[in-house]
Amino acid sequence: MTSLRYRRSPACCIALLLAACAGGGGAEPAPPAPPPPGVSEKVSGVNFGPYLGGQGPGQQTQISESQLTTRMSLLVPLTRSVRTFSTTDGIENAGRVAHTLGLNVTVGAFLSSDALENDRQKANLIAAANAGHTDATVILGSEVLERGDLSEAALIAALQQVKQALSANIRLGYADTAYKWLEHPRVADEVDVVFANIYPYFDGVPFDQAVRHLDFIFTRLQAAVQRKPVVLSETGWPSAGVQRGGAIPSVGNAAAYLGNFVAWARARSVEYFYF
Repeated sequence: MTSLRYRRSPACCIALLLAACAGGGGAEPAPPAPPPPGVSEKVSGVNFGPYLGGQGPGQQTQISESQLTTRMSLLVPLTRSVRTFSTTDGIENAGRVAHTLGLNVTVGAFLSSDALENDRQKANLIAAANAGHTDATVILGSEVLERGDLSEAALIAALQQVKQALSANIRLGYADTAYKWLEHPRVADEVDVVFANIYPYFDGVPFDQAVRHLDFIFTRLQAAVQRKPVVLSETGWPSAGVQRGGAIPSVGNAAAYLGNFVAWARARSVEYFYF
């Protein structure tokens, strides 16, 4: 699986969720559909991206609290919880904004190969957690090993540094692909919660086998990390794009995958953040 950092935007989840509520649609023409039903069930969690057109991570765009509030308000009818990815450029205020909107929030800090930026991310994550601007868990790093930005040893050192600075009631997590967790079991020893990204689409799995594939990988990871809780931090299916192996992107598949996945997560009592 290649790095997904520049291929995905959490903002797209809003359109995905709304499409799923409307029942989606295939490529073939269809008769006019009845008005879409209201959202009957809030999803467990959603990955949150605050960016508007022309903005994005790594561009040093300052995100105002007003923009955070406007973007996050779109998710209030759809989810109980949001996950953030950064603690700089104004996004360090996202946890406090989420709480004012009545949302649960898992604050995340982004780690890269930039040591100075990593120091800022870690310091702001610790400050947000100790100020009560997050819930019981924070996430340090997302797909750092997948991208190869840090070595396993450097990542473990960062996790240990932040763990020592957090209040005792705050749990520390790290997010990466399930495959990287399986390749780096020592990382699981340093966290309280394992956050795993699993995308059947990026594995080239045909749509009709997608949830079965996800269940297999998730179960394998749970067995590998034993007593550590596993949260599914990212999954989803694209409504457009390139075909990967037998995985075909379409509005209909995106909407149906959401419904199938939520049913699986409910049956397995899995906590998740949808992408």
